[in-house]
Parts: sequence; structure tokens; C-alpha cells
Amino acid sequence: MPPTLKDIAAHCGTSVSTVSHVLNEREGTFIGEATRARVLRATRELGYRPNQLARGLRSRRSMTVGVLMADLGYETHVRKLSAVLKAGADLGFATAVSLARGGREAAREAIGRFLAARVEGVIVGSFSFAIDAGDLEEAKALGVPVVAIDPPDGGVPAVRVDRVEAGRLAAAHLLELGRRRLVFVGGAPDSYHIEAERHAGFRKAHDEKGMACPDDKFVRWSFESPREVAERLLSRADKPDGVVALSDEVAFALLQAFSDLGVRVPDDIAVVGYNDIRLARHAVPPLTTVAQPDTEVGEAAVRILGEAIDSHRDGADEGEPEEVVLVPKLVVRSSCGGGS
Repeated sequence: MPPTLKDIAAHCGTSVSTVSHVLNEREGTFIGEATRARVLRATRELGYRPNQLARGLRSRRSMTVGVLMADLGYETHVRKLSAVLKAGADLGFATAVSLARGGREAAREAIGRFLAARVEGVIVGSFSFAIDAGDLEEAKALGVPVVAIDPPDGGVPAVRVDRVEAGRLAAAHLLELGRRRLVFVGGAPDSYHIEAERHAGFRKAHDEKGMACPDDKFVRWSFESPREVAERLLSRADKPDGVVALSDEVAFALLQAFSDLGVRVPDDIAVVGYNDIRLARHAVPPLTTVAQPDTEVGEAAVRILGEAIDSHRDGADEGEPEEVVLVPKLVVRSSCGGGS
């Protein structure tokens, strides 16, 4: 059986009420530092875990946060969620997770369910659906803090990845290797905001080299016909010698299509992916890619939310919404001719 307050009291030679006062940090009671240290040491030695449900009932706190994710079919989303779950547990919170696959309306409904369940805060992982400040009015009215991951606009505390820098890193690496005919395979320049930011970074790398970057450098992708996309690339008058792919999955499909067509990577065409999923290092050849700081994103979102929950409980002014911007990094492997 797990240890109880009575077990801790017997272990350190004090009363159950003293142990309770220490663990619940009750105001208006004086506990000597030596006694406090002895109680805390006993909890560690015995492996005591507080009953968060009972604590929440006493304090009228749910000790639960809601997390809204677009999809868990992508490794990058799973890594972020895993980090959120761990960081939330470290703060003593249970986590309710909802997936919003139906776009904005589904996202709003999910937030409504969280609020009905009396969560203490919400993290919106808005990768492929849009949530704006107007959708969060009910949460604001109820005093429930919300933190967004990569939101399309401001108005709420947020954690962002610098995807302009991500696009710049990928293209600049290829340009530094002497590649001059680059294309971005994924979508058109008018794509949704996250992809558009990477497009901007792709253009920025060209600007830094004093090179033009017309719209036809952005090629639409299709998982249904990767070979057709590869053939279109190879039939261009300015046949590319470097490709920046929307994701590692897109890069994998291109590597296979190029191989089937007798195109050598990286000799004929260098390829850069995005996300650094686990299989990237096992591609043939191993894939150069831009790694997102997914764990840091999840941890930062929980930190900001925890601070907002504490501030609201203490009646502090909200102030300006905090925004954290994290920088991705280039992971160099053989698909560009370098690395291993």
C-alpha cells in the first residue's frame, strides 16, 4: 500500500496534523524548520504522493488543464504533447486532451467542453486550425488562462517556433553548398501561416545572396503522386539542384521517387527535410533536416500556463501576454552531401 500521512508521522516522530500542515503549506501555523525538513525528508524516503483529487476538492481546484491538439498522426505533435503531459504532471496537474480534426468549429467546441469540466487553464496546439482571441472570450470571462502554440495572430500568451529562420536555415545551407536552383516543395506562397513563414525564410536566404526568388520556386506537393511531382521538377527548364521539403515525410517520398527515376541524391539534387523525425537518420541517404524544439515548446507552454494560473489565483494583473519564440536548428546529414 502507498504510504499515508500516518506513516510519515510515525517515521519522523511527529503528529499527523503537523505532517498535514507541512505538506499543505497552511497559513497561520508555525512549524520549525527542523521539523519541516524532517517531514519532507520522510515523504521522499517513503515515496509519498499527495492525493491531488482530495487536495483539489478541499481547495475547490480541479488540478486539471485542457490541451487541444490538431492531430497526433505526426511525430512532432506527439513530442509536444508528451512534453506537456510531463511538465504538467511535474506541476501536479492532470491533463485532459482533445483532438480538433474538424477545424475551427471543432476547436471551439473542444474549448467549451474544457470550460464545462472546470479546467484551470487551456493549451491550444493550433498547428492546423485557427483560434483567434474572439474564440476565447468565454475562457477569459471565466478567468481561465489560455496559452497558444503557434497561433496565427496575437492576443493570448503564446509559444512560437521561428519558422522564418527554419526556412532560411534550410535554403541558406543549400546555397552555401553552391546549389543555385532551389525549389520549395510543399505549397504555394499563399499557404496557411506556418508554411508561409517558412516560405518567407526561403526567400530571405535568397535575398541574403542577392538572388531572385520568384513564385514558381514554390511547388505544390501531392502524396498521391510523388513521382509525378518529381517528374515535374526534373522537366523544368531550370531543373533544380536543391529541394527544401515541407516535411521529412515529403522528403522521404521525393528520395524514393528520385531513386526510381535514376536521379542521384545528393550528386544531382540535394534534399532538406523538416522536423527531424526518428526515421530521418535512417533514410537513404540519411536526411538533412531542420529540427523543431518540440520538447522545449511543450515545456514553455506549461510554464507560461502555470504562471498564469498562479497569477489569476493571486488576483494579480494579467499584463501583456507573454510570447516565447524558440529557434529551430539545422541537422546536417548526407542528403545534401555533408554530414553522415
